Amino acid sequence: MKINIPENINEITLSQWQRISLLEKENDYTQAKVLEVIFHVTKKQFNQMKAKDVQFLSGEVGRLFATKSTLQRTFKMKGIEYGLIPNLDDISFAELTDIDTNVEVENYHKLMSILYRPITKKTMGTYEIESYEGTNDSMKDMPLGVALGGFAFFLTLGQELVKATLNSSGMEVPAALQTSGVGFQQFTS
Repeated sequence: MKINIPENINEITLSQWQRISLLEKENDYTQAKVLEVIFHVTKKQFNQMKAKDVQFLSGEVGRLFATKSTLQRTFKMKGIEYGLIPNLDDISFAELTDIDTNVEVENYHKLMSILYRPITKKTMGTYEIESYEGTNDSMKDMPLGVALGGFAFFLTLGQELVKATLNSSGMEVPAALQTSGVGFQQFTS
């Protein structure tokens, strides 16, 4: 059996990561199931593999997931170039509302369809993206590194906005919020 081993985190899709995350959430997370998702092998094929090969593949998956993802403003997928919302100051109420309602793992692809949209025009280092028409499933196959970098950026931004809001109002920032971002949705409502 031949197995293609991803060389970097961007060779794993957002939907694969979502499936793995949901396994963990449902307490159904096993080494075999993770390898089935990443390497597209059946349970029967997995059970026929040599133990040392399974350990090697598990190590490769661990290496990939240990990669730190950084924000990428643009990326290409299926021949289309996508760009991050260019100016967050101009974000629409619909975009903001949909961002806030799609922060669950099973909806991350919808969240990414809000944040990244096809580029319609590029000029001298800047770009414009398609107008927002609602969430969709187009980002299920987006590179995982791009998705995690975008999500981390917005999580950090959310934490900073809540801290700034609380500090400017004279309120103390709760310790849990300082490190985890918990409460971002409630504080920004």
